[in-house]
Amino acid sequence: MKLTGAEGGSVTLNHRVLQSGGLTFEGKLIAEVKNGKIEISEEIYKDRIFLDDKTGFIMIRDLQMSDSGPYFITSPQNGGVFTTSHELTVSSDRNSRSWFFLSLTPLFLFCGAAAVWIIWTSFKRGRKKRREREEEEERERDTVRAEFH
Repeated sequence: MKLTGAEGGSVTLNHRVLQSGGLTFEGKLIAEVKNGKIEISEEIYKDRIFLDDKTGFIMIRDLQMSDSGPYFITSPQNGGVFTTSHELTVSSDRNSRSWFFLSLTPLFLFCGAAAVWIIWTSFKRGRKKRREREEEEERERDTVRAEFH
């Protein structure tokens, strides 16, 4: 399964590990679940790998570029061993295109709202001027009629 995450963000590895199992990264055991509790064996993952005790999913937080690579989770299921693989790609938050476009979203929303406001006020102003012009023409017609009678 391919996973992507942004530097500083988090990802969830979708494989239930309820009582026991292991998490390896690049062939090295980095965490092990025993009796429903996770034990981190690699110092760089301390306080960054968590086991959700309700879902059994493993989460990696505070992603770093060096976290990119293959992860394997193994756990006993139905009398055998079940393994899933996850290929994680961590992108730099500042260099990702999505960050660029997301940072422009408020600007686009503001410009769109400003454009709608300008169009609306122009429309209302145009209607008001047309109504005033029609009223002025009606007054002139009434004046001309009054002069002839």
